[in-house]
Amino acid sequence: MALDAASPPDPAAVPALAFALLDGIRAAMLHDPCRAREELGRLDRLLDETARFGRPRGGLAPWQARRVRRLVEAGLDGPLPVERLAAEASLGASHFSRAFKETFGLAPHAWVLARRLDLACRLMTETDEPLCRIAVRCGLSDQAHLTRLFRSRLGAT
Repeated sequence: MALDAASPPDPAAVPALAFALLDGIRAAMLHDPCRAREELGRLDRLLDETARFGRPRGGLAPWQARRVRRLVEAGLDGPLPVERLAAEASLGASHFSRAFKETFGLAPHAWVLARRLDLACRLMTETDEPLCRIAVRCGLSDQAHLTRLFRSRLGAT
């Protein structure tokens, strides 16, 4: 197994590669200590490369992402300005917005709207509440707002 320093190891292949190297180390420990040492070096390089290339750059730390996600899920019925989300992550609004997009793949406003629509879909299928009440529970101004969002985001009313 050769590790190319210029490209990261495939994250999906890392566990299989690590287990194969461990099997080789176990087999060689008693009969071929030099080979075991070589395999151990390969495993060490694999783990170093995985850590170096697998480290997220510029996104939110896991604790920040968890706190923001929790705040959003708990506050979908009201306003969630970027400044409030940024404060929860202990960041400025501009830095937070860039880090949020890096972590979640969407801008904060778009992600919150997606969560609101997910909640609306769940409430429509699991409850008998009228759409006007569902819209308010999802932090939207009224049923028309909910309908416009559905049409623009999901292609249906």
